[in-house]
Amino acid sequence: KMAQMRPVARNIIVKPVVPMAYLSSRNARRKK
Repeated sequence: KMAQMRPVARNIIVKPVVPMAYLSSRNARRKK
């Protein structure tokens, strides 16, 4: 269970963080 939870939690944390930061950076640059 721990081995499976590790990759799942990492995928869930990395998936939303990557697109969110990428969109935020792009939006901030486009607005400026």
